[in-house]
Amino acid sequence: MSQNLHGALAEIFLALDDEGIPDTENTRNHVRYLLANGVKGFFVGGVAAEGFTFNVEERLAWLKTVVDETNGNVPVIFNISSINLRDVKELAGKAVDIGCDVISLTQTTPVLFGDAEILKFYTTIADTVDLPIMLYNESAIGNTLKIDLVKKIFSTLENFRYYKDSTHNIIDLHTLLSIERPPQVFAGSDGLIYDIMASGGSGIVSLVIDVFPKLITDIVDSLERGSFKKALDQQRFILKVRSVLKAGGLTSGYRYASGLIGVELGNPRIPYSTLSDKDKTSIKKGLEDLGLV
Repeated sequence: MSQNLHGALAEIFLALDDEGIPDTENTRNHVRYLLANGVKGFFVGGVAAEGFTFNVEERLAWLKTVVDETNGNVPVIFNISSINLRDVKELAGKAVDIGCDVISLTQTTPVLFGDAEILKFYTTIADTVDLPIMLYNESAIGNTLKIDLVKKIFSTLENFRYYKDSTHNIIDLHTLLSIERPPQVFAGSDGLIYDIMASGGSGIVSLVIDVFPKLITDIVDSLERGSFKKALDQQRFILKVRSVLKAGGLTSGYRYASGLIGVELGNPRIPYSTLSDKDKTSIKKGLEDLGLV
């Protein structure tokens, strides 16, 4: 599989049963649903998709399920969130053996390191990981990487090729895209698809796509064709959908809405909240009002 990522990628959820145990068959069904609706790749183990609630064995099994089901037809990215260098190397090696195409690394957190220490950490990984690497800068988990350091990483480390930008900082984005060898940038928020792609980004790593893939593939198509007015209208509609899905918790609305369209993902694990009956009614009505269910 070519690692040339582009377009609408899914930050895929891991389906869970009523006991909170990974549900392999429903995860496979979810992958099939997304592939059938034009998703161009999968991001496994993401922060927004509750990646921190799963242990190492669960995350690797999750990766294997996605790799097996995609069968080399689209690229698969595996996200690693650790500052234990040995763990990162071991996980990356196992991910390579399973068959992933790109390794993603979140910023070093929760310890506040200096730029030189962070650059040495990523340099050491780059020297030992024989895959393209995506840098995932997620402000929600703290210690957001500063733009000067991000520029240095992409300017000096050749196999750092992709950037998942969840910082919501458009000025920094333009600064990064102006360097001599800019990375391929992917929006890390469904609220910024238009802004990042219209600025030169390559696509989106989306959560909304897990439930309503056509909304995301359509806006990406509009932007790739240069239909900016249409894309702006689509972005504004996606913001409404995103607002409905986030009602009642960080991710439970996405999981519930997926069930409404026949793709069962189950409830999230604690500390993620589950929906009350009132929340479910509100989300269902909101999606009905938007003509989605």
